[in-house]
Amino acid sequence: MTVTWTVDGPPENCLYGQDEQGTSHVFPPSPRVPYDKTYGNARDVRSARISMRHGLHTASYEDYIGPGPLVHPQDNGASGYSIDLKIDFTCESYAGVKMIGKTVHFLKTGTFAF
Repeated sequence: MTVTWTVDGPPENCLYGQDEQGTSHVFPPSPRVPYDKTYGNARDVRSARISMRHGLHTASYEDYIGPGPLVHPQDNGASGYSIDLKIDFTCESYAGVKMIGKTVHFLKTGTFAF
């Protein structure tokens, strides 16, 4: 998912973070074992090796949510999944003021093919 912030002032002066709570589970084809993931907070998404793109008053990045890693060809086929994840997207200014831009909640179960 693409995350884009519009800010007053230089976007490079903010730390963009994600306060995350929840879990996800993937049940790949046998004999692979299920993947479980518990989510946590990241004060600065760059700490997760996410690249930021800056415009005049914008900052954006790609967040690839979900458990993993899925591996080809071992995980090929249909897998079941469940995810219950709440994310507060945060921006911390150069002065140390932390703001929540948006909160999203993913609550899904289903199958997908890899």
